[in-house]
Amino acid sequence: MDKEPNSLLLLHLSDIHFQEPYCLNLETDQDHPIRIALRNDLREMVSRIGKVDTILVSGDIAYKGNEEEYKVAAEWFSEITSIACCTKTAIYTVPGNHDINRTIAGNLTVQAARNLVIKDSPTGVVRDRNLQDTLRDETLGPALISPLEKYNLFAASFKCDLSPQSPFWVQSLPLSPGWQIKIHGLTTSLFSGPKDDMRGALYVGSLQHAFAPDDGIIHIALMHHPPDWLCDNDELEDDLWNHCALHLLGHKHRQRYRPGPNGVRLIAGAVNPQRGEAEWIPGYNLIKLRVELNNLQYALRIESYRRVWQADPPRFVATKTDGDEDVFVNTVTLRQHPSQTAAKTEQMNNPIPPTKASVLDQVEVSDMSEPHRDLVYAFWKLTASQRRKIMQDLNLLNKEDDQLPETQRYRLAFERARAGARIDELRNEVLRLSAQH
Repeated sequence: MDKEPNSLLLLHLSDIHFQEPYCLNLETDQDHPIRIALRNDLREMVSRIGKVDTILVSGDIAYKGNEEEYKVAAEWFSEITSIACCTKTAIYTVPGNHDINRTIAGNLTVQAARNLVIKDSPTGVVRDRNLQDTLRDETLGPALISPLEKYNLFAASFKCDLSPQSPFWVQSLPLSPGWQIKIHGLTTSLFSGPKDDMRGALYVGSLQHAFAPDDGIIHIALMHHPPDWLCDNDELEDDLWNHCALHLLGHKHRQRYRPGPNGVRLIAGAVNPQRGEAEWIPGYNLIKLRVELNNLQYALRIESYRRVWQADPPRFVATKTDGDEDVFVNTVTLRQHPSQTAAKTEQMNNPIPPTKASVLDQVEVSDMSEPHRDLVYAFWKLTASQRRKIMQDLNLLNKEDDQLPETQRYRLAFERARAGARIDELRNEVLRLSAQH
């Protein structure tokens, strides 16, 4: 089915748990058949409701946060993007507690950094200030991020890696004329490990959920832990329900659907829950978004397709509504703003056929993402030696950069290329080496 104009189709996955050594041999991996069944179900859903625009992953891609797990994950995601009919750069991800390297999380410096924020902060205001001061500290900031080192190497391909300067990410995508969605990738696992997370022991901080009510912006929150796992639960809950039209969560391994007057909360369930759990039910979500105009009032239509595992016969099936429908439909009223002019109202009611001078609503969403996203993806598919040689040959690395983690080092190099108008040179070198693979 062709893409529906002025709409976005999101694929929401969570808790895939690629676990080494089992995931390294697909013939003996018990979870591999589930992932194959999901792939087959997705193919049928795409033929029915349209191509996927964006894939949002709410954490726990790996199980132990090691490099081998992410290599297998990257191959699987490559297959999923092909079946979803979207580009390989259409993936956005946040880390979960299983994306943390628990050995590194137990390091004394990491624990000292965490204690400064959590244990030594009696109030939310002090905790917020201590978090920001810790992230700015030359030693404690990198220590706080260090348990996510292997996750960052995986996420860097999609520009979702984290650093002390950017412990979360925000990405905008066009939805329809005058409207765009802003996806907020919140990091809830910054304080996860070295042991299992305790409810109420984690912390996000206000800097991650400053959802400004900008004109024409529809906010979406993507996060791993539900808010009730965080010690700043109340503040985050208020901001999510007051400002975000869609909350996409993971961690609980159970599919959940909670509509509200200002938005909808969806927990994907786990692609691969742990088999010893009482309710072992894999699941995933597809969500279609569309802006509608009714009686001069704009609203966001949210269609949620909740897919769950059925053991006999083994396949994914629809979770049904009370009315026995396989799609949950909600409408959220959008805030009016001055830029929604009569001309735009007329355009939505009477769409103009595509022309060579195409307008925003005629452009593929995948082509309107952050500039140079495709270049970043191709760069990270090169070998480590090739990445370093390119940046050295173009004089985009400084001597002091060697002290930084690889993801931060090359993020700085990209910024220098952008500032020096050398992106085209960088692109040519990356394409040349990519062609040799």
